[in-house]
Amino acid sequence: MMLRAASLLLRLRLRRLLNMLGSRFMRRKSSAGGPRGATAPKQGGATLATILSLVMVGYATFVAWSAVHNVRLQLAVPEDAGELRWERSFRALDAPPGLDIFSPGVTDGFILVLSLIAVASLAMSLGAKELAAAEWDMEWLVTLPIPRRTLLGVRLLERTFINPSAVLFMVPFLAVLAWQRGAGWVAPLIGLALALPLLLLLGALRLAVDTGVRVRLQPGGLRNLQAVLAIVGLAMFYLALSASISPDSFVLRWARSLPAAVHWLPTGLIIDVLAARDARAALLPGGLLLAQVGVVVTLIMLGVEHLLSRGIVAHGGRESARSAPRPVARTGARRWLTAIQAREIKLLLRDRNFLVQTLVLPVVIIGAQFFFNARLLDTLGEEPAHLAAMAFGLAAYVLMFSAFQTLNSEGHALWILYTVPVPLDVLLRQKARLWGLITLIYPLAMFAFFLRGGLTGETASLLAVVLLGVPVYATLAVCIGVLGSDPLSQEVQRRVRGSSAYLFMLLASLYTYAIYSASLWQRLTLMLLCASLAFALWQKVRDRLPYLLDPTAKPPAHVSLADGLVAALLFFVLQGVVMLAVMSTDRVAIGPAIFIAFAVSGAVTYFAMIIAFAKLKSLGVPAYFGPRKARAAGIGLLAGAGAAVCGVGYLAVAQRIPALQELLQQHAVAFVDMAGWITPLAILAAPVFEEFIFRGLIFGGLRRTLGRWPAVLGSAGLFAMCHGPVSFLPVLGLGIAAALAYDATGMLLAPMLAHALYNTVVLCAEWILPAAS
Repeated sequence: MMLRAASLLLRLRLRRLLNMLGSRFMRRKSSAGGPRGATAPKQGGATLATILSLVMVGYATFVAWSAVHNVRLQLAVPEDAGELRWERSFRALDAPPGLDIFSPGVTDGFILVLSLIAVASLAMSLGAKELAAAEWDMEWLVTLPIPRRTLLGVRLLERTFINPSAVLFMVPFLAVLAWQRGAGWVAPLIGLALALPLLLLLGALRLAVDTGVRVRLQPGGLRNLQAVLAIVGLAMFYLALSASISPDSFVLRWARSLPAAVHWLPTGLIIDVLAARDARAALLPGGLLLAQVGVVVTLIMLGVEHLLSRGIVAHGGRESARSAPRPVARTGARRWLTAIQAREIKLLLRDRNFLVQTLVLPVVIIGAQFFFNARLLDTLGEEPAHLAAMAFGLAAYVLMFSAFQTLNSEGHALWILYTVPVPLDVLLRQKARLWGLITLIYPLAMFAFFLRGGLTGETASLLAVVLLGVPVYATLAVCIGVLGSDPLSQEVQRRVRGSSAYLFMLLASLYTYAIYSASLWQRLTLMLLCASLAFALWQKVRDRLPYLLDPTAKPPAHVSLADGLVAALLFFVLQGVVMLAVMSTDRVAIGPAIFIAFAVSGAVTYFAMIIAFAKLKSLGVPAYFGPRKARAAGIGLLAGAGAAVCGVGYLAVAQRIPALQELLQQHAVAFVDMAGWITPLAILAAPVFEEFIFRGLIFGGLRRTLGRWPAVLGSAGLFAMCHGPVSFLPVLGLGIAAALAYDATGMLLAPMLAHALYNTVVLCAEWILPAAS
C-alpha cells in the first residue's frame, strides 16, 4: 500500500512536470467550420517536448564540455610570466592521453564549478513560483491515509529525482568528467550515479526550506524570499556558466585561491572519487560522501517531521494583516497617474517577485554580459552604436518582463476590468504608456553611465532612436502579450505562449537595424515600419478584446493593416528572391529581370492574399471593379492628372537644385537603358499590384480604425517611404490622390488609373526634361 502510494505521488509529480513542458507546444483544435473548443487537448505536444528536451540535454553537454575544457586551459599548468597562457595550455592539451587531468589545481576548479551548479539549482528550484503560490499541495497530501514519515519520504524522493535544473546541468558535467577519465560510453551512467547523492542532499535541503518557510512565514514574506532566491539562483547560474564561456573568467581565477577544506564538501568528495586512480582509492572519498549525505539527510528529515508535528498551517489567514493607510486628501493636487496606472504601481510594489523579475532581473542579465566580457565596457564607451543597441536590448528585456505580462498579471480577476466605465483598450494603452515611461529610465541610465566624450550629434541621434523605440515596443509588448495569452487557463504557465516571447525578442532585434543604419532615410523608414507594425497589432488586439473571456467565440475576420504589412513584406522579399533566381541563369538582362521579378512577386502576393481572405471569410476585401465603373474611372483619371501636374512641377524644380540634379540624371540614364521594360512595369504592373497592397489593404485597414484623413496620410507616407528620398514628395502626392480616389469610389480601378496616368506623364517628363536641359 505504501509503495503504491509513493509510486502514484511520484508519477503525479512527473506528469505535472511533463504537462507543463508539453503545454507550450499543444495546438488548439477546432471543429471544421466552427469556433475553437473551450479547452485545449491534452495530447499533441509530446513529440515537440521530447525534441526540446533532447536539445536542452545537448546544450547542457556542450556547456559542460566547454567548462571542463576551460578549467584545464586555466589551471592545468602553473603560472609562468615568460610565456603566454594560451600557448602553455594548448601544449598541455596536446600531451599524451595518459596525462592525469585531475591534478590538484584542476580538481579545485571542477569542485568550484560543481558547487556553483548545485547552489544555482537549489536557489532556482526554491525561487520558482510554487514557493509563493496560494495553494500548497502538502495541505491535501496530509489528508491521504499515509503516515507523515512516509509522506515526507515520498516528498524527499520527489524533490530528489524531479529537479530539472540540477539533473540537466549536473549529470552532463559529471559525465564529461568521467569521459575524460576514460570511462567511455558508460560515462553518463557514472555521472548519474555520482550525482544521486548530491541530488538527494539538495532534495532534502529544498524540502527543509520550502516546508519550514511555509509554516513560519506569512505570504508576504514568502514572496519576498522567492524574489531574493530568484536573483541568487540566476546569479549563481551565470557564475557557473561563465566557466564555459572563457578560460579567463572570474570563477576560474577564484579557483586558484580555494582552501584545501573544499575537498571535504560533498562536491569535493565527488570530484575526488572521479580523480581516484583505481577503485580502492575511491573507497575513502566515496564512503565519506555517503556518510555525510546520510547524516545530513537524516537530521533534516527529523527536523522537518518535528516542524510538522503541530500541523502544517501556522497562520489563520492567507495574507498578513496590515494597518490601513491613512486617507490622503487629493483636493487641489494634480494626479500624474490614472487610476489604472496607480493600481499597476501598487500591485507591482506588493508583488515582490514580480517587482524583482521586472526591474532587477533585466539588469542582472545585461550585467552578466559585462561580467563575462570585460572588453565590452570599453567597446560601449568607444562605439555609440553598440551602446545604443545594448541600451535598447535592456529596455526590451524590461518590457518583456513587464508590459508583455500586462494581461497575464490580472489572472482570473481580468473580468473586473470589463466592469470599469472605460473601454478596455484605453486601459491597456494606459498600462503600455506607464511601462514605456518606466522603461525609459534604463537606456537613459546606460547612456549617462557609459557615455564618454560628451553628447555629440551622432550620439544624440542614436539616443533619440532608442527613446522613440521604447514606447513603440511597449505597445508591441502589450499587443503580443494579449494576442498570445489565454486568461481562462487554470495553469499560470499556460496563460502566455512561450513562442510569443520569442516573437517579441525577434521583433526587438529587428529594431537594431535602425540603430546601425548608415543613412538617416533608412533609419526613419525602419522606425516607421516598426511603428506601423505596433499599430497593426493594436488593431488586432482591439478586435479580440470583446471576445477575450468567451472560450467559444472569436472575432470576425477583417482586412487590417497587419494584412497590408504582411503583403508588402511578401511582395518585397519575393522580388529579391525571383531577381536572384532569374539573374543566376546569366541569360536575362537587368531590364527584363526587374520586370519578371516585379510581375511574378506581385501576382503571387495578390493570389496568396485573396486565397487567405477567402479561407478566413474576411470582410472588407478590396475589389478592382464595382457597379459604377465609369464614375470610378473618371475620378481616378482626375486624381492622376492632379498628381501628375505636381510631379512634373517637382521635376522642373529639382532640375535646378544641384543636390538633386545629379541623382535625376543617373535615374534618367538608367531609364533610357531599360525603357522597353520600365515602361510596361510602371504603367501596367505597378498600378495593378501596388494599389492592391497600399490602397486596398494598408489604407483599408487604417481607414477602419483611424478614419479618412489619418488613413490617407498614413498609407501615402508608407507608400512614399518605399520609393526613396528623391521621389518622396511627388510619390506622397500620388499616394494622397490615389487614396482619396479609392475612398470616394470603393474600387481599386480609380487609384489604379490614377497611378498609371501619373507614371505615364512623369516618365515622359523624365525623357523630355534632360533633353531640354
